[in-house]
Amino acid sequence: MLRHHLGWVTLSESCDKTSKPAAAIPTDALVEMAEIKKIDFEKALEWVGGDVSLYRQFAQTYVQDVSNYADRLAQHLAAGEQKDATRIMHTLKGLSATVGAKMLADFAAKQEIRLKREALSVPECAALVQQTRSGIEAVCDEINLLLDNIKTIVV
Repeated sequence: MLRHHLGWVTLSESCDKTSKPAAAIPTDALVEMAEIKKIDFEKALEWVGGDVSLYRQFAQTYVQDVSNYADRLAQHLAAGEQKDATRIMHTLKGLSATVGAKMLADFAAKQEIRLKREALSVPECAALVQQTRSGIEAVCDEINLLLDNIKTIVV
């Protein structure tokens, strides 16, 4: 998998041929999934080697894990713990990229850099927390919709 992401081999060459085959996704499910705007399901599926069941596990864990990130971010910013706030954005960036939430991952990456470079004012902190909360909620809503769509595909 690492060799694939470094561009040295294709994903099919890098995957173990003895692993269990991923479940096929019915065409009608793909049409419904294509309507989901904030999640790049196809890219996320590449990250997990086409294993829909594994993606579902990641996505369910993501929704649980990030649900309190905006609150944690607010706490760290209020306490002047810029390094911890930066770590929250770094983690959100990585987790969001893994589930295919590119827009949120890009936002978190930019905010991570911003937090490393400058101290934010109280209004800037409030705005950052609100934007983060809105982004997380929108992504989690779409992931839940996606999970409802793929629930019947892989048992």
